[in-house]
Amino acid sequence: LVGRNESLAHRYETLLLRRGTLPAQQNPPTVAAHKVVVTSFPMYSSAHMRVCPRVYGLGWLLGWLLWGNVAIAQSAASFVELRSGNLPVILSAPHGGYETPSSIPDRQCATCVTVRDTRTLELAREIWRQVGLLTGQYPSGVFSLLSRVKLDPNRAIVEAAQGDPLAEVVWQVYHESIKTRQAEARQTYGRVLTLGIHGHGHAAQRVEVGYGLSGAQLRTHAPPATTVVPGNSVSGLAQATGTSTRLLLWGDTAFGTMLARGGLPATPSAEDPYPLAGELYFSGAYIT
Repeated sequence: LVGRNESLAHRYETLLLRRGTLPAQQNPPTVAAHKVVVTSFPMYSSAHMRVCPRVYGLGWLLGWLLWGNVAIAQSAASFVELRSGNLPVILSAPHGGYETPSSIPDRQCATCVTVRDTRTLELAREIWRQVGLLTGQYPSGVFSLLSRVKLDPNRAIVEAAQGDPLAEVVWQVYHESIKTRQAEARQTYGRVLTLGIHGHGHAAQRVEVGYGLSGAQLRTHAPPATTVVPGNSVSGLAQATGTSTRLLLWGDTAFGTMLARGGLPATPSAEDPYPLAGELYFSGAYIT
């Protein structure tokens, strides 16, 4: 995970270059700060998962093939990178793609955001790889290769694809791939954790861990308050593990706390429980 400021960015890239996991570049692109959006589900699906990239035989994609839309189906599948895993964890990177095919028109609408979350595709691939190196097991991965100018998988399909038939099929590939992996993990492990890898350009140099709670909600319910935390994306994890939501957000083993104590500032965490009033903060979006 990378901070937007130069010191954190260079520290991470230097580490990867030393390990040989990133190619040396004369002029490396700017590295933006990153946010992680967390979703958990209590559970259903998979008998068997391989640790290698593969394309799932999705029923709706087969339907496209049977109806003669072979070119569209093949083209759509080529714009989503799928990685299988043997952990109940899914990585989703919807905003890091670079491809701008002329066959898909640019998205144009008043609410359309088209900027890339800088190097989040590379970051998601590296997280997948490093988890495997450290543990011998891998998360699953669903990564968009399309530029956000063409498709935003982290929006409802109307805004995401702007009515383009090919973009709509790519959106379906992306979301059905996540659902398939969630179902497999639920059946095998009883629960699944979905991590959305995004970027931000906010002034505060830290990872923003989004749980579906706004900055105002975090400020209201953070310690020393003892109020009940409203609906959030880790309530299923709390229920499945018998852990309180408060501990998952602000405790010693909270994701943000572990990041912070590992040298990557994060909010919410025990060290930085909430963004201050007036500070920008991403709490999550469509997929989570």
